[in-house]
Amino acid sequence: MGRIKLVNDVRDNSVESILRLLVSSRTESRDKGRRILVDRSSRICVGDIIDYLREGNVEFRRGAIVAISEIRLSKKDKATVLRMASNDADVWVRYHFCYAIPHLCSRVTPRIRGILARFLNDASWHVRYAALEVMENLSITDHRFCEAAVRALKDSQWNVRCAAARAVTLCMCSYSPAIEALGNATKDSNCCVRASVTEAMGSAGRQSGLNAIVELLTRMISDPDVEVQIKAFSAAAQFLKELASITSALRRVLKGKEEKGPRKGVGSL
Repeated sequence: MGRIKLVNDVRDNSVESILRLLVSSRTESRDKGRRILVDRSSRICVGDIIDYLREGNVEFRRGAIVAISEIRLSKKDKATVLRMASNDADVWVRYHFCYAIPHLCSRVTPRIRGILARFLNDASWHVRYAALEVMENLSITDHRFCEAAVRALKDSQWNVRCAAARAVTLCMCSYSPAIEALGNATKDSNCCVRASVTEAMGSAGRQSGLNAIVELLTRMISDPDVEVQIKAFSAAAQFLKELASITSALRRVLKGKEEKGPRKGVGSL
């Protein structure tokens, strides 16, 4: 019998069974585990789930960190999880921990920045990939992380380079080398990376130089890979939509100014 106890006896689903479901290789099993966890969350002791992060059984540690992303934690519990899971020796515990970070923190603290910076250099590409995705989701664009994201565009693993492309587009306004790095990434040998760069360009109009975006999209429309071309046309359409929205907003502002007439200065008679 497992160490975790339910407040009320649940005969058909032990918590250990739920933890196993949460890290199953089958999507339907993982979804089932989440549904059961949510349904029974009021009867599960949070402290006991956290205790599973100390388990020698790695399957339970993985399940526990996934479960933690689905339940409410106190400030003290969050601090405990940050301390324990961020240093776990298992790749998948660190991987799932990355995606739990937004749930564990209401803001990006120096501690979180330190953890993510370490994970961006993790030996496992899965963890590096997850760290870049979390960086993008949390809109972290300071110099340190932008520099790391640009470096990741040269990662040996193409999946990581795809995630890096999306993260770097957020840095185009605050980190000048980002545009050149993305330009180089459009020449990546992997078509999936080129497609990710191109797709990200479509939503980057508000954050970077227009000329650079137009130049990159024009180049990708002529890419030898059909999938990249499709992404390029889609990104161009999105980019034009962004520009149309900005233009429309400016027209409304200018129209309002014209209707009110020129404003006299303070010193005017």
